[in-house]
Amino acid sequence: MIRSMTGFGRGEASQDGKRFTVEVKTVNHRFFEPNIRLSRKIAAFENDLRGLLASYISRGKADVYVTYEFDKGETQLQVHEDMLETYLRVLRDLGQRYQMKDDLEISTILKLPDVLEHTDVPMDQETIWPLLEEAARAALQQLNAMREAEGQRIQADLLAKADHMEEIVEGLMEHAPQIEREYRERLLLRVQELTEGRITLDAGMLETEVILFADKSCIDEELVRLKSHIEQLRTLLSAEEPVGRPLDFLMQEFNREANTIASKAGDLAVTQKALELKKEIEKIREQIQNIE
Repeated sequence: MIRSMTGFGRGEASQDGKRFTVEVKTVNHRFFEPNIRLSRKIAAFENDLRGLLASYISRGKADVYVTYEFDKGETQLQVHEDMLETYLRVLRDLGQRYQMKDDLEISTILKLPDVLEHTDVPMDQETIWPLLEEAARAALQQLNAMREAEGQRIQADLLAKADHMEEIVEGLMEHAPQIEREYRERLLLRVQELTEGRITLDAGMLETEVILFADKSCIDEELVRLKSHIEQLRTLLSAEEPVGRPLDFLMQEFNREANTIASKAGDLAVTQKALELKKEIEKIREQIQNIE
């Protein structure tokens, strides 16, 4: 199935006061390049997410954004007793030394630096990952639905262009046999114009010249290969697996044949058809840059 490399998906999952939101955005890229943005608290799941992404995306740059909300029970208040005892000892020593009133209150002590610290409760990965995975899969499924919808539109456009290229190739096949005959006629006419009809061109010399021209300008092999490439293009466009790279390579082969035909062209009609063919090839090449 043809998929575009451009898309967006969003998924959510929540349970027991925990909520994950995952957003995935993909754009064109030659290879698969995931960029996962996680907070330090859930950074341990990066490899799991990377593997999950690879099962849905084979090519393209993917930016993944993960946000989460945990209830207040996920944090705890920790008292650093060593620091507290140090403060108390120092304050009491100062009070005795300078005969100061000992009016320490708990509210005052707790305001001292590094006595209290809010810490996160250690996460249970076995319960967190299934929730994160659920949100990520929902986002990836939505992403692929968008990419497949765009891929269907690209597929229809490419098949139409393949039909047009086939029409051009068939037109060249019909015209090719005329090239030799028209060259013979032009050559005879040119000789008559230059000699004003006083010299008759030797038939053997004429045939030799025509054969040399026909050999240089023969495009039969190129046309046969182009027909084969068009069939390969249609086959790839109906494949289930990602075909972006094979299509890219196939377009190089199309270009090679079209360039050869243009270089061999000794006929204006062939030149025009070759240029029209190259124009269609370039349109297809631009389209497949967005195919996974």
